[in-house]
Amino acid sequence: MPLKVFQGEQHVDFLIERGDPAALLIHGFPGTPAEMRPLASTLNNAGWTTRCLLLPGFGPQIDSLFQRHPQEWIDAAVEALQSLQTTHQPVVLIGYSMGAAISILTATRVKPDRLILLAPFWKFGTRWQRAIFKITRPVIRHLKPLKRANFHDPRLRRFLGEFLQDADLDDPEVQQLIRQTKVPVDLFEHIHTLGQQAYHLAAQIDRPVLIVQGRRDPVVKPAFTQQLMRQFIGPIEYVEIDAQHQLIDPVLPEWPQLEQAVLHFVR
Repeated sequence: MPLKVFQGEQHVDFLIERGDPAALLIHGFPGTPAEMRPLASTLNNAGWTTRCLLLPGFGPQIDSLFQRHPQEWIDAAVEALQSLQTTHQPVVLIGYSMGAAISILTATRVKPDRLILLAPFWKFGTRWQRAIFKITRPVIRHLKPLKRANFHDPRLRRFLGEFLQDADLDDPEVQQLIRQTKVPVDLFEHIHTLGQQAYHLAAQIDRPVLIVQGRRDPVVKPAFTQQLMRQFIGPIEYVEIDAQHQLIDPVLPEWPQLEQAVLHFVR
């Protein structure tokens, strides 16, 4: 029984015209424009045009993800940013998680007026975890990231529900299919390399940067983000809120703090 994923219209690339200022929003992994829509709506209500880019191989194209290369994601973001800059001014680039790494690399090729990084990913885990990954990579070709998934966890259910809209997460057969989902180790290697490139090239960014970080983020730890922050040569604003990695979720009590930080920065 194949699972139907990313079937809704909320997962596709979209552009909403409002005013002269514009923002390009880049989703994370394995996200889609759906996760950026709440922030896009906030900016729309403030008079901003918004474009949420669907990265190649994500959303409805997920079947091709394992054949994609991160350079395709960067090229798509560069093209989208250039397109917005021909018709709007100013243009702000916003990236979440892996999308933040893509945004940094994009900004080294095409300069936005401002850059906003939300829970910016640039490396995996601790040093010993990366060492184990490097040692086992030649013999382990696939990982099952949801092998021990707890389907009673409301955060996991909300995450899975975003792209498995028609799936019954209480069905044991569906749960087994999700637990057996394999991801090539090479994909994680590509994402790690992408983050490392973003970290080193951040030193080329001279535009104003806002970074919003979750204080309890287990994926992108505050210490990692503070290390990344020191790479930039332009003016930096750093806002830390009491949230985990999914800080772009509007149901969180900390959501208004993120909205306020972003709106204050773009104004």
